[in-house]
Amino acid sequence: PSDRGYFIRVRPDGQHEVSPFSSIPAASWWTLATITTVGYGDVFPVSRTGKVVGFVAILYGTILLGLPIGIIGSQFSTEFGRMVTVSRRR
Repeated sequence: PSDRGYFIRVRPDGQHEVSPFSSIPAASWWTLATITTVGYGDVFPVSRTGKVVGFVAILYGTILLGLPIGIIGSQFSTEFGRMVTVSRRR
């Protein structure tokens, strides 16, 4: 840590650099955007408009994929259990 309020980190080549994360919320946004998209953290929204669009996309993707996956998984488990029961009776 630096006395100026930012974090200095050491790169693999031994050089020192200022961390790109200016605050915990900034680091949290980077993490959320990276985990919920196909990005690798190298490109992420930084403007207010970009963050709003990104947040809507994150919510939409989570709802669009998250809810059906739970329902499909539950139905798969039920059907698989029924199939195993039928095959044991034969």
